[in-house]
Amino acid sequence: MKTLIVERSITFIEMLTRMLEDQKIDYQVASSSDQVIEILSTEKIDLIFVPLYLNDISAIELTAKIRKIEGCKYIPILLLTSGTKKMDSIEVLKNGITDVFEKERINEVSNFVSRISKNNENISANVLLLEDTKSHSDYLVSVLQQYDIKTTVADNVEDAFQFFLSNHYSLVITDIVLDYGQTGTALINKIRRLDGIKGDVPILAITAYDDSARRISLYHLGISDYIQKPVIEEELTSRVRNLINNHKSLEREIDFKSYLNSEETIRRTLKLEAVGKLTGGIAHDFNNLLGVVIGYTELLKNEIDVSSKSYEYLKIIEDSSIRGAKLIKQLLSFTRKKSFNQEIVNLNTVIKESKEIITNVATDDVFVKFDLTKDLWDVYLDSNDFEHAIINMCINAKYAMNNIGDLVISSENVYLTSNSAEAIGLSSGDYVRISVEDNGCGMDSVTRSRVFDPFFTTKGDKGTGLGLSQVYGFAQRSNGTVVVESYLAKGSRFDMYFPRVKVSSHKKVRTIESGLVDK
Repeated sequence: MKTLIVERSITFIEMLTRMLEDQKIDYQVASSSDQVIEILSTEKIDLIFVPLYLNDISAIELTAKIRKIEGCKYIPILLLTSGTKKMDSIEVLKNGITDVFEKERINEVSNFVSRISKNNENISANVLLLEDTKSHSDYLVSVLQQYDIKTTVADNVEDAFQFFLSNHYSLVITDIVLDYGQTGTALINKIRRLDGIKGDVPILAITAYDDSARRISLYHLGISDYIQKPVIEEELTSRVRNLINNHKSLEREIDFKSYLNSEETIRRTLKLEAVGKLTGGIAHDFNNLLGVVIGYTELLKNEIDVSSKSYEYLKIIEDSSIRGAKLIKQLLSFTRKKSFNQEIVNLNTVIKESKEIITNVATDDVFVKFDLTKDLWDVYLDSNDFEHAIINMCINAKYAMNNIGDLVISSENVYLTSNSAEAIGLSSGDYVRISVEDNGCGMDSVTRSRVFDPFFTTKGDKGTGLGLSQVYGFAQRSNGTVVVESYLAKGSRFDMYFPRVKVSSHKKVRTIESGLVDK
């Protein structure tokens, strides 16, 4: 942001420059109307301070000259006056001055400048623009790019709506009158039919008409604001900024409430934290003790006859110690809060590379089918942890089917609406869904509610109760989640959801309006 101080008084200049320097705002000083005109004709200025009188020209006369300069019609102009000077503030404001401040009340000036400064900061958001006239769309895109706003442009309603479904936008801008019988109202209607936060995305309409009947009809359709042609840059950016910031605040509030309302998420998180604190405190010491046991057991084995009963006892001690060491490793794995080898990966590739391991785990009497969607979106996670999670779920499926049955591993691009996302503790948006489905014995409601709890197992002595807890912990670390759908004698299906990291409108996507899985 850059300001222009028009003033001859050294005292007032020092007062203003000190205030601007404190806010790290650039400034220039002009002491005559000719200097003002020269600076504004060659440089971009965001805010101007003017005095009531400058030599033989008044603030109103100077403002009139400024407003005639190209690009200066809407620059904020602040009139700074001594409290002792009488003036008609209403008359001043009518003649193009933005606001009037007394020089002695510098704190009010500072607050105004701070607000203007924030309005010049980047917005950083994604916007969808429906405009079929290239010159208009190029102009709008160029204005928005100045504020780090990424714009997706569509020239017809159907493409625009598909972009909207496949991506996350903080604002939709649409021209109302389009060529070939199309109209922006069709896009507005399609968006407003959607449920949840997706259907509440703000819409800014661009119209060539400004009659009250037209405005009322647009608001009835569901627009958030409108702007009249020809579009003025300052008006556009101001309205865009307000709409985007309000929507982002709403999204943050919804995300926060969704998380707080998810009692199951909180309960499981507390359990994981409790186990994490326990294992973190004793794991390394316990590993050291087990290392001593394993080491001395190995030494004793070398001194005892292999055929003796004592050797058999030592072997049992060694096997139990090694199992204990593996158990500690599992505990540390599922309780850690972040992965250390996260990268952008395509999960289809990871699954294909793990096919041999998965089929070996499943055994010969379990038929494994891979149903992987083409053009799967990329995600950001630890591929080794993902592979372990898939294998853990396959092992559980094998036990549930008693080593005989069908196992299906599938992948899919999905869009979660706010209702379906809130039900599983996520935010609405684009996700990759990985599913592991079996036709085994299934689970009753009590077992299903505890399936991700640490140390809960239905395998008796054969299970540690940590496999699915590891899967849950991994999904949470990856900013996703895992959910289960299961009924007795009907099998089980585990769905892992991971947020996408790269947008591509060419990849097939299913929108999930409600429910968690598709049987």
